[in-house]
Amino acid sequence: MSQESPKRTGMRVRNRIILTVILAVVIIAAGIAFYLYQLVNKDVIALGAPSDELTFMSNAEGTWDILIMNPDGDIVNITAENDEGDDDYFPSWAFQSDMVNFITDRSGVIGAGQVEPDGNDLRELSEVEAVMATIGTGRLDWDPQWSPDGTMIYFATLRDFRLEIYSMVNDGSSDVTRLTETSGLIRSWFMSVSPTGEQIAFISSREGNENIYVMDVDGENLMQLTTDPADDFKPAWSLDGEQILFISERETPLTDGTPDLYIMNADGSDMRPFGEDDIFSGNPMYNADATQVAYMSNEEGFWNIYAMDINGENVLRLTENDADYMYPVWRPIPLDEESDVAPDAEQTEQAEG
Repeated sequence: MSQESPKRTGMRVRNRIILTVILAVVIIAAGIAFYLYQLVNKDVIALGAPSDELTFMSNAEGTWDILIMNPDGDIVNITAENDEGDDDYFPSWAFQSDMVNFITDRSGVIGAGQVEPDGNDLRELSEVEAVMATIGTGRLDWDPQWSPDGTMIYFATLRDFRLEIYSMVNDGSSDVTRLTETSGLIRSWFMSVSPTGEQIAFISSREGNENIYVMDVDGENLMQLTTDPADDFKPAWSLDGEQILFISERETPLTDGTPDLYIMNADGSDMRPFGEDDIFSGNPMYNADATQVAYMSNEEGFWNIYAMDINGENVLRLTENDADYMYPVWRPIPLDEESDVAPDAEQTEQAEG
């Protein structure tokens, strides 16, 4: 009976190890692929009635911070931790309602930040870390905004592994429609729904830097409004739909803590710096049941947050007029079995009444 040589035995062991490693890699890769497939194809969380909580940015404590106003009117600064002259801008909510995204200059450059609504787990993230954290936690869908009649929801999402804008009907279903089509690392985000409910203004990096675009709410008739080499952020429609306010780094970077405001007509014409004597009321944020709209205005000197009925009645200033409070967003609440969904025709007619 012949005996296998030590050399052949060693080769067989090595081959077995290699095959085991290859199998393990295949299994891990398949598991990751399956996880990512499940992730990007999972249902969007349906959103129910409004929370009556507003989130916004303010310089009331010297630097720009992210604040939450509770239904009773109390305001809580949720990004004050380790804030040593740093500025935090532009809050947006995950659909799960358990995390707030914002941008920050805590590292000396503009980057991403996240914080829980009670102020815990505040962290600054690189762009890659922000994407990985979003995918790893399953918080793919962010920044929900409702149409003026409450029937549609528009949002930004990473379900294509890049920031895109989607829409869905506010009826508790999970059918979604992608409105922006880009590739690579291009971003489309920071949107604002027009008061007519017919257009969306947003920013996109499709030309290399952040510029402002508008499109119809079905994604058609895309038009670029700004072309400056500097980044432009946060378009906000005026309440009459005639103008768009935005923040630009053309003169001053956001890291300086003094955002420069610009204004233009809704078609991009007559673009100019926002003057000291200019008055603007806008950035309308409609709640899910089409009864109220929150917005910002400098009509009383400082920028303040206001709320009013959808028909323009019962205007109420919500902030103190002792500092600037800007860019309100409603905190979303995931739909449960007892939540109301979109308003019916009769409710919408009464609200417009």
